Amino acid sequence: MAVRSVNSPMAREISKEIDEFYGKLEMKYYSSIQREDVPQKLAVQDLFKELSVLKEQTMKSHSEANLREKLKFKKCDLHHMACSEVRYWKKTLMRRQFLTAKHSHPWVIEFTSRLQEDIFEHIVNIITSTSSFGVQTRRTNKGQIVEVTSKPKLQQMLRFCLGSEETSLKREFSGKGKTDIIIDRENPFTVTYNSGNEVVQVHCHYRAWNNDNVPQFI
Repeated sequence: MAVRSVNSPMAREISKEIDEFYGKLEMKYYSSIQREDVPQKLAVQDLFKELSVLKEQTMKSHSEANLREKLKFKKCDLHHMACSEVRYWKKTLMRRQFLTAKHSHPWVIEFTSRLQEDIFEHIVNIITSTSSFGVQTRRTNKGQIVEVTSKPKLQQMLRFCLGSEETSLKREFSGKGKTDIIIDRENPFTVTYNSGNEVVQVHCHYRAWNNDNVPQFI
């Protein structure tokens, strides 16, 4: 039985209707949250972002034959999708930095997203393209773990995918202070991939300083 392409008129119309529904639903809940409740607003934004990503990946997975593991991307398409995922990582890393620590996970950022294995492997290839310095990779029964212990190494990946203008991971809070991602041997930037359910988890640490450059995390 033939499977409808995601480029068919019907598929595009369904995708458009889903996007409109998500947009209205997100606005309903986002507008009901108090302006000063930033974590709640970010949580709503992240939720609908992940729903949108899941919708796109679901449509892609049904655009070809049912054997997803045999799906092969053109190199240019694969690189484009890998860079889109890296852009999402950076956007989420910036938005989840706060001047005050969260009680449940102080000074920690952790999030997950759905990701096809070919795209993940391409991201790993980007990280290790010049050398494996500052990068440790290991296989597990469920997938793969990548630990980056050098901040310049991670910024090299951002530069390669997003351009030289987007390598900074520092967030400025006007009149209040700043935050920045911390990456070293004790606090590695860790990416864990589960090939069984095609989910990637990103985990890292950050710190905050006030306007006088006094650390807020001691």
